[in-house]
Amino acid sequence: MGLLPPLFLDAVVAVGEINAEGKKAFFGTGFYYGLRTGDPVPEGQPGKYQLFLITNRHVAERIGDTALIRFNSLDRESWVEFPIATRAPTGWPVFVAHPDPEVDVAATTLSTAMLEKNGLHPAFFQNDGQAATLLEMKDVLGVSDGDGIYVLGFPLGLVGDTRNTVIVRGGVVARLRDTYSSNSKTFLVDANVFPGNSGGPVILRPEGLAIPGTKHQLSSVLIGIVYGYVPYAENAYSLNPLQPRITFIENSGLGWVHTVDAINETIAYLKDKQDEWGGRKPVVAVAPEDPPSTK
Repeated sequence: MGLLPPLFLDAVVAVGEINAEGKKAFFGTGFYYGLRTGDPVPEGQPGKYQLFLITNRHVAERIGDTALIRFNSLDRESWVEFPIATRAPTGWPVFVAHPDPEVDVAATTLSTAMLEKNGLHPAFFQNDGQAATLLEMKDVLGVSDGDGIYVLGFPLGLVGDTRNTVIVRGGVVARLRDTYSSNSKTFLVDANVFPGNSGGPVILRPEGLAIPGTKHQLSSVLIGIVYGYVPYAENAYSLNPLQPRITFIENSGLGWVHTVDAINETIAYLKDKQDEWGGRKPVVAVAPEDPPSTK
């Protein structure tokens, strides 16, 4: 029994950097997201999509001069790594974050031509049919508190050896009704989220059972991007005098998630900024001295 399409696993990307000593370090997660372009196509026919790399703002801000992106190409048996300059030759940044500083989402465009030139075919989430906005979650899918979810990513930098081996954590939607009522861009999941998970996709889990008055969840769809966990703090006190001496911070097991709406808004803002900077050309390019590498 499979509840996660294999393409969803391959769409997840390990995000890191090449540090000043030339060493590789992976500390975050991202995923490829495709925005359909042009007119709709007949069912079963491939459509055209503009590709974006999505991650968290705080992950993008941690990267130095050179980002390192590691992913699985659909036609290769091992992972592929791309070094990416974090600033374009013109000086403007490659990653652009959501205009609201409280929204922890960043995006950059991907050059499909560049990928094809290097014989690479990454998997990606299609915005139409494989992703659900908040309105679609509420009115079409009927997602509610307690529905099952998966969080995909690379906690603790565990990226795998031969291929990118995504770690799948299960959980449930913990609090969503207040998001519906306030049209907030965030909701809570009950799933273990650790450093390295930041920027990973959150997937709705299909369910075969449903009580009367609720909807069956018949397919896996992207419903958000995880950006952190809710910490639990506890103080250790000295008895004489009675005052806190040490604070222990623990993971509560609850994770914060931004909706797909925040992803779409970040992409729209990215396109606007690219217009200001002289056109909507894809900005991700392999450094000339560092061609794609595979293991």
